[in-house]
Amino acid sequence: MQNLETDLTFAIEKVLCGTWRERKQMIDKVFTKDAKFWHLFHNAHGRDNIHGIYQFWAFTNYPPLKIKFLRVAGDKEANIAIVDLLEYCNVWPMPPWTFFGGPVMRLHVIFGFEDTPEGKKINYQEDHSMWTESLLFHTLPRPVGDFLENHWLPLMGKAVAGLGHALYQCQVGDEKEINFQQVDGGQNGTKGGSGLLDVRRDLPKAVRRIFSGTPAQRKAAIHELYSEDAVVWNATYIVRGRQAIFGAFQLWCALNHIKVKINRIVPAGDLVLVDAVQEARPRFLPDFVAPWVVWNHIVLRLGDSPDGRGKVIVRHENHPMGTEATLIYNLWIFSWLINLIRRLMGIVFGFGGRVLYMALETYHGQKVIDKDLWDAPVEFMPPDRSVPTPGNE
Repeated sequence: MQNLETDLTFAIEKVLCGTWRERKQMIDKVFTKDAKFWHLFHNAHGRDNIHGIYQFWAFTNYPPLKIKFLRVAGDKEANIAIVDLLEYCNVWPMPPWTFFGGPVMRLHVIFGFEDTPEGKKINYQEDHSMWTESLLFHTLPRPVGDFLENHWLPLMGKAVAGLGHALYQCQVGDEKEINFQQVDGGQNGTKGGSGLLDVRRDLPKAVRRIFSGTPAQRKAAIHELYSEDAVVWNATYIVRGRQAIFGAFQLWCALNHIKVKINRIVPAGDLVLVDAVQEARPRFLPDFVAPWVVWNHIVLRLGDSPDGRGKVIVRHENHPMGTEATLIYNLWIFSWLINLIRRLMGIVFGFGGRVLYMALETYHGQKVIDKDLWDAPVEFMPPDRSVPTPGNE
């Protein structure tokens, strides 16, 4: 692949929505032989197993799968691409989906690439399903998602922001004590500072200030990084404006010890895609209790800062992937068993899909042979035993 955006979307369409032969040909073309494929249901190693898994998934969906790309961002230097898409499934072995329409899954897919003489090839793939969002905003009837988006989430945002401000007042006291002019050595006016001058460099620093700093540092960092009317969208609430954003973050940090690790940052103009791991442990629990792990896919839309030097966040979407993180990390011995089963399922699904592919090839080959015989000259056709010929009267 030469162009990570256009070539990758074409490859995904062929792999998910193409024929069994197109699927095989495309996987052989774009995946390395020792590629790895991470999914909640399996952990596959090797291109052959990946081919089998995709064949098996396509076989279990009829009518065939359809997809809609939400966003694609590639980073050639880091050999990474991030794809957000909707997958319209029709899992026929599950009768309810057959009659009422299949689930629509919102997927966050991470691709790692390797440079080869033929161009960039995929050597690593992660598929993350956003189960809660998929159900509430894409699978259930549209009025449900509209009600949540327009009424329930803003209401929850007001509640979260109000509680956060109340806790802040209890911890700090008079809000005027915060000095917005001096934050970590940076000059930030009351209208906001320069924001992000270098996204890859400044964003991790900002995250540390927000989640690991004092309430004063948190408030000042949000004042600097977000536009005055910025929106933060979360699967559980929506808040608008710096004060409300601070209240939401303050509540979460006041209730929990938070550690955040940023795995990747992929800028694409004024769009920035971020993948992060968050560890949260309620403050009332002792230190020996393991923190709760949550994966987050964050979508940032940027605008110009007030002084025109940098960028500020105008929309912040946080898409938590808590179900996967819970099953993989948070269930102790059960998570270990789940990971063991996932490795086994990678082999089983891979083998089953390859068997299906060979069956289709055999069936199609037989049909071609039959057609060739049918189109053969009469003298090469098998004798019709119902017609008397010398030797069979």
